Amino acid sequence: MAFDPRAITRDEDRFRDELRQTPDWSLAGRASMALSQVLVAIPRTTYEGPVEGAGPSLQLAAQRVIGVRVFRSVRAAMAALSIGYEPEARALDRVLLELATHRDLIQSDPSGETASRWLEGKAGGGITKKVNATSPDDLYGNLSQEAHGDPRPVWRLYNEASESFILGPQRHALASRVSLLLYASAACDQLVVLAKLSEVSITQLPELHAEVKAAWRKAHEDADAVEVPPGA
Repeated sequence: MAFDPRAITRDEDRFRDELRQTPDWSLAGRASMALSQVLVAIPRTTYEGPVEGAGPSLQLAAQRVIGVRVFRSVRAAMAALSIGYEPEARALDRVLLELATHRDLIQSDPSGETASRWLEGKAGGGITKKVNATSPDDLYGNLSQEAHGDPRPVWRLYNEASESFILGPQRHALASRVSLLLYASAACDQLVVLAKLSEVSITQLPELHAEVKAAWRKAHEDADAVEVPPGA
């Protein structure tokens, strides 16, 4: 059968239309848009007090910047995921994992020194060790493979039966679902931090949090219910 480039576009359109009908897509979308609304609502302030009291202001400044990166990474990942390019979206999952690590380290230092170093671009060293300390084994390493220009991600797209590479989109329902819930969680977690530091009221946050937790429980239940064929 001759290769039809139009089939790739048709598959992309179909995958996009299907995924956007799911509740997990809606949840990730609402969480990320709530984050954008808070980022716009945070008042711009200038700290003019003593150095030893600058911690909260520095933390807020850093977390606002992290929030911007989280929002853009989530929206970009959703766009790639929606049309079936899951490995490419995982490169942005890696960015979100790094941002979550920086977010927690910044919040654990009330002096604001960690926030200041991060804003100056001096806190990136040793990020692999920092992320691995708080993440499941091999998660960061696996995500990192998709973010580099080496052949390993491409070899995973090789079909031995046809002796060719998969060029077009694919959809693995559970993997896409987990990614969407990761995006919803990343946005909600950043909302919590920003709400605390800025004292901006986020009325929908408790409901969003409850929905995210329920969605994760449902995803785990559905994954456990899938029967694995013998020998698989």
